[in-house]
Amino acid sequence: MIATSQLSENVFLRLARILSADQLRALPTDRLPREIPSRVLEEVDDPDKREVLERMVHTAHTRTEAPPARGLSATEAEALDAAEQPDTSALSELNELVRDLAARGPVVQRELDWLDQTAQDLERAQQLARTVAGRVSQLSDALERLAAARTSDAATGRRVATATGQLSDLLARMDGALGEYHLLESAFARAELRAKRAECELKARRYRQLDDQVQGVRTQLGGTRTGLGRILGRRVPRRQRQHLVERLGNLTERRGGYQAFVSEDEVLRWLDVVVEAGLRLPAEQWAGDLYDVRFMLYQMLNLYCLQHKVPAHELASRLLRPNAHEVFEYCPETEQYLTGYFARKRMDVFQGYGCAAPDHLIRFQDTRETMFADYVGQASEG
Repeated sequence: MIATSQLSENVFLRLARILSADQLRALPTDRLPREIPSRVLEEVDDPDKREVLERMVHTAHTRTEAPPARGLSATEAEALDAAEQPDTSALSELNELVRDLAARGPVVQRELDWLDQTAQDLERAQQLARTVAGRVSQLSDALERLAAARTSDAATGRRVATATGQLSDLLARMDGALGEYHLLESAFARAELRAKRAECELKARRYRQLDDQVQGVRTQLGGTRTGLGRILGRRVPRRQRQHLVERLGNLTERRGGYQAFVSEDEVLRWLDVVVEAGLRLPAEQWAGDLYDVRFMLYQMLNLYCLQHKVPAHELASRLLRPNAHEVFEYCPETEQYLTGYFARKRMDVFQGYGCAAPDHLIRFQDTRETMFADYVGQASEG
């Protein structure tokens, strides 16, 4: 029947020129030609469309031409299958979503609107990035096994060589896509940190207002240390005193809502964004493009650590200094917190990157050293 017949090579080549990536992806695999020539990729500029066509080429190749992989161990044969039929659907979706989010990128004056409007898309991009990163780990393991594979069978040797080259190219594209994603995620973190800093200043002002009112009510109640205050306090009529006590309790409770400025979940999320970017981006790009993100992160880390140590009124005063945006003081608790974070993160990197872990651990160590030098150096300047 025509509706379910297999496409000829010529028909498929014409479809490949006119259909979009999504339309090609919707074609049933059993209708693909028995052979799809690699020249179908020559004039394809759209990366999503190219990935779909590459997968089709691999599928047709392995379905019709691939004999049993002779001379390979079971794990090497499994690696060959993974290399010849990689699942790139998450990569295609991530590329498309990152381009869309970047095109809708933030304008500083409207960053909060941008964060609200793109929150769901960013969450999806995060899920896709985790999927792609997992595939990178798996395919890196496969590439390592293929690189070590040795076989006397000529046909299998050619398959291994072809699959190795294609897999290397795919991994490079995956790393590039993850780098673009981490740049985008850093832009979100930058916007979040700016918004958080403004929120903290607002909280500090509100705390100071409420604290002034608390002190005023206490003075009315005779809470000062002067003898005159105690004498005046005893002369407050009972009914008025009861009203002041209730007002004091209400103001104190409201003031307590402004004593916590930043949460641990927030600082951990921003730390992960900065460190993961350090593992994916070129070192110079990470050091330059994310400098302001790291600076604001150190300020928030200080704030988080100090809010457990410094009285709230003192912390509010620090936040409202004229140059609060430009400097921060060295805090040993922050350095200690960073030490603990990097110890835990190192294990995550070791477990999450498969055979690529050694290279990423080197980059992780460089990222760690840069951030400690950043923090100590910038704090001392402040």
